[in-house]
Amino acid sequence: MYSLISKYHILKENELIIEHHSGNLDIGSFINFKTTLSTDPSFSPNFNFIMDLRDVTFETSESDLKKYADFLTNSKKYKGKRKIAVITNTPNQVVSSVLFKQMYSNPSHIIEIFSTVNSALKWLQIEDLSVLKIKNAIESLKNTV
Repeated sequence: MYSLISKYHILKENELIIEHHSGNLDIGSFINFKTTLSTDPSFSPNFNFIMDLRDVTFETSESDLKKYADFLTNSKKYKGKRKIAVITNTPNQVVSSVLFKQMYSNPSHIIEIFSTVNSALKWLQIEDLSVLKIKNAIESLKNTV
């Protein structure tokens, strides 16, 4: 596989940030992406997240996941109340996501792991009219160079 490619789209009207990641996920690249995302003028720490990790291979250890958890805990830009829907489809993705979820304890950030976009959207309570819009946004992120 290849190095991490991360893209995002902010839907202010849905108070939602959609992320798509592909390639080999190393924690340094992921933290750099999150730092850049937090500087977007449309970013809000109270927006919910959809993190599409289905095209990722995790190259992380437990200490890497702890480093990311510490980054979120200590970052003033990520203080807020939100739900985070993580979409996975391989054991590698599920295991890393579950380990992170167990390490990161912030009652203001509710993290759930899903295998489909539909189940993630249902949990986030996204209105049916917005589902197609969000699926199209994810596809657009996947297909942009």
